[in-house]
Amino acid sequence: MESERTGFVTAQEDPDARGIRLPLGLLPIVYFWDDSTGYVNPFPASEAVPEDYEPLLAQEPPKGFSTQSVNGRSYRVYRVDYQDPLVFRYSHGDFTVSRTVSFKDVSNEVEIFQTLETGSVIICLFGGIIYGTISLAFARRSIAPIERAWQTQRTFLADTSHELRNPLAGIKANAELLLQTPDKTVLESIDGVSGILRNANRMSDMLSTLLTLARSDEDSDEIAHDRIDLSALLQSICDQFSQIAYARQIGLIGKIEGGLTIPGDEARLLEFFDVLLDNAVRYSMPERTVTVTAHREHRHAIVTIQDQGIGISEEELSTVFERFHRTQRSREMYPDGTGLGLPVAQWIARQHGAEFEIESKENKGTLVTVRFRIED
Repeated sequence: MESERTGFVTAQEDPDARGIRLPLGLLPIVYFWDDSTGYVNPFPASEAVPEDYEPLLAQEPPKGFSTQSVNGRSYRVYRVDYQDPLVFRYSHGDFTVSRTVSFKDVSNEVEIFQTLETGSVIICLFGGIIYGTISLAFARRSIAPIERAWQTQRTFLADTSHELRNPLAGIKANAELLLQTPDKTVLESIDGVSGILRNANRMSDMLSTLLTLARSDEDSDEIAHDRIDLSALLQSICDQFSQIAYARQIGLIGKIEGGLTIPGDEARLLEFFDVLLDNAVRYSMPERTVTVTAHREHRHAIVTIQDQGIGISEEELSTVFERFHRTQRSREMYPDGTGLGLPVAQWIARQHGAEFEIESKENKGTLVTVRFRIED
């Protein structure tokens, strides 16, 4: 009797016996167990190495599917036991079967699998190393701004404390001196009173500048964008500093083209040019000249301030915009400075979209160039 069942083939058998069912195409070599003759293979095939047959069968593989290794080769084995023996009709005679064992050489597949497994482990290992390295690099890159901000804050607080200590010490010293001489009149103690006022003004200016810088760090100090007559503003600044320059025997020359108009904040621009001209006049030598120019160049207003002062060395030029930074010569000439003017000026320039450059040579002087966009 022959019957068709999905996934199985049925061998020819005795009508009274139950049919044997084997997985279709899975295990091409089938051995049958005959109680009288042992294992029999009525359908020889060349899918396995002959010398492996007996060791494979001697291992008594477990029921169902298993993988067995013999002589360095791997076989997929499928064993089925039958409670009711099967009687097979065969050209050389009939035989009764109570067990079938089928197997196929899968050495190549196992080798490929092991190679893939090893390759996967290596790839995962290297992938993990690469991923970890990249993750660490990105983590450090992400943390770097926070570390810089933290370090900047620590430096800022340390420098602020240091700079405020001097005027506070001056106020305290003068106040103690006044307390020690209560019988003196205000006129007689004018030096001590003047010292207190001078140091208080210095602290007030410093705190105002620090507040501006703190707001600039948070981008919370918005500026106006009014129509500003740059020519008139520069002329006003030059007039203001002309008397100061004259008192120090320094010439101040203004070459300002009329009709230059830019968008901006007048109060901040006055503060900006006040810092630049104050530095130019303060650090110039007597009998020297400070020159202020302003002219139109295409769609920009170019402002330059050039002095013939002490200048800045090439090494220190890159640090002039650091807060509280002052060169050694500037400290000697003007001990009361704070080193906050140029950082504030740089921020104001950025808020106005202006290009701000400083060129300097020690003992030769400094040239400041600012490029503003002209408002049509």
